[in-house]
Amino acid sequence: MQKNEQKKMWILAVIIACMSMTLVACGQKKTTSAAVGAWKVESLEANGMTTSYADFIATLGPHGEGMEIVLTLAEDGSYTLDMAVLGDAIGGIQEGTWTEEGSTVTLSSGQGDTTVTIADNKFTMEQLGMKLIFTKSE
Repeated sequence: MQKNEQKKMWILAVIIACMSMTLVACGQKKTTSAAVGAWKVESLEANGMTTSYADFIATLGPHGEGMEIVLTLAEDGSYTLDMAVLGDAIGGIQEGTWTEEGSTVTLSSGQGDTTVTIADNKFTMEQLGMKLIFTKSE
């Protein structure tokens, strides 16, 4: 009879341990998406031609000096698309929320939705027939 009770206690201990692990796993914080962070324009593609962002800015002469476009995806699901000229922030060109599904990020704002694809650690955003290719800032 004593062996039977020890066996029951052992089974009960295993069940409690399994339940504890399940509760701990459920309470763990969701992992942060690799998309979270600041992304800068690396290159542009228009009419089938690709050019680096630096070369594009050079064609603008002094008007393009220090021009930078940064897409920042926050962990809370918000985003900002900012622009700076001569190192001075102009401010949010666009703000809104973002969602991720597979290799696609959807940016939603009062101006509508924009779909951004993720491949090879790069974001590709298509706007007005031009593709902007972003890389993550360090």
